[in-house]
Amino acid sequence: MVVGGGMVGTSAACAFGSSAKLSHNNIIVLETAPEQPDKDWNAEPFENRVSSITPGSQRFLDSMGVWEKIVSRRHNPYKDMYVWDGLSSGNIYLNSADLNHSSMAYMVENTVIVESCMERARELNTNIQMQFNAKIKDVQLPSTSSELATVHLDDGDVIKTKLVVGADGPNSYIRSKVAHIETADYDYKQWAVVATLQMKCPGNVNTTAWQRFLPTGPIALLPMSEEVSSLVWSTTKEQAMQLVKENTEEEFVGRINDAISNDNSHDTVVGAVNDTISKLLSVVQPGLLTSRYISHLPSVRGVQEKSRAMFPLQLKHSPQYVKTRMALIGDAAHRIHPMAGLGVNLGFGDAERLLQSLEASADVGNDHGCLDELLSYETDRQRHVVAVVGATTGLHHLYSTSATPLVLLRTLGLHATNNFNPVKEQIIKYAMQ
Repeated sequence: MVVGGGMVGTSAACAFGSSAKLSHNNIIVLETAPEQPDKDWNAEPFENRVSSITPGSQRFLDSMGVWEKIVSRRHNPYKDMYVWDGLSSGNIYLNSADLNHSSMAYMVENTVIVESCMERARELNTNIQMQFNAKIKDVQLPSTSSELATVHLDDGDVIKTKLVVGADGPNSYIRSKVAHIETADYDYKQWAVVATLQMKCPGNVNTTAWQRFLPTGPIALLPMSEEVSSLVWSTTKEQAMQLVKENTEEEFVGRINDAISNDNSHDTVVGAVNDTISKLLSVVQPGLLTSRYISHLPSVRGVQEKSRAMFPLQLKHSPQYVKTRMALIGDAAHRIHPMAGLGVNLGFGDAERLLQSLEASADVGNDHGCLDELLSYETDRQRHVVAVVGATTGLHHLYSTSATPLVLLRTLGLHATNNFNPVKEQIIKYAMQ
């Protein structure tokens, strides 16, 4: 049973339902919301909640027959990424062509992913059952694997299951009320402002993801089509409220363009030191600190009506992903800062690794809901997710300061990384997993 019909929950159900090794299992997906009709994506305006899907996640979705349905709706690949510091000349340019890939990632609206997974689930309806408007009254997890988990619904239905998969988001009922697991939380004291923007891009080509680190938080422009990008701007609550509720469209567009292109806040000391070191080192090793500058930045021409919104940014991590007859995936297990664009990809990674655990149990005839069978999933995913949490939180603190020594340190680090290809290639490989 999967609790939660969002992107990660429905993808997990499709993965389980597509597995030949799990074909004898019935899968039930419980979703509290009503079923939504499919949209006409040729006429539908772009949505403001989007995800950057890595090639690794794309392969996972393709393996279960979901990716082709996403492509038939709407998606947009991007080839490169340009990241730079708002207080200095530090920058890094990442290009998928350096690894002989056509794309770094794909921008997809969240509803497109859910709708595509739902379509695939309907095709697999011999062993996947979708229940909408499903309200859970109680879930009982057994203390030993000799019993099954019991799920009571508000309508009186009682379901016995070998495994309850909690994919019900950061405020997970399964995690907090059923498994009684307390999370490690951290408030970034930032809010994300999202919007759909009309763009004017260099050469009229919109295939680059742009991200600039400002003292109040990063601002990113993510390409959705030739003339449309999605905004994700992390900033203070006060500024977020101004951007969403107080600024006119013209003021809003002006503030975005200013945040992207204004260099008035550059640290003069950092600039002077950086220029001196660059000149000295260029004699010893030419090109070591010569960054690849982008001569022309994109500009925003307008904002789609009613697309502006804001939401708080918080870190939430569960110290346990599994218990007897229960496993957590996606935001139910972890929620991170959106700066790296890895959120839903971590969830897809959870679903793929849990599938491997269930298939391994099926191979030897074991009960896949036993704690011993689930622990390898928890160990592998905790190792990966904790490393990502540490990296994103560290970047958040590093780029939230205007202290000259740290600005200088991160500037030199960016310049050096940008010109040291082995390190940069590893960063690109990791970003594309």
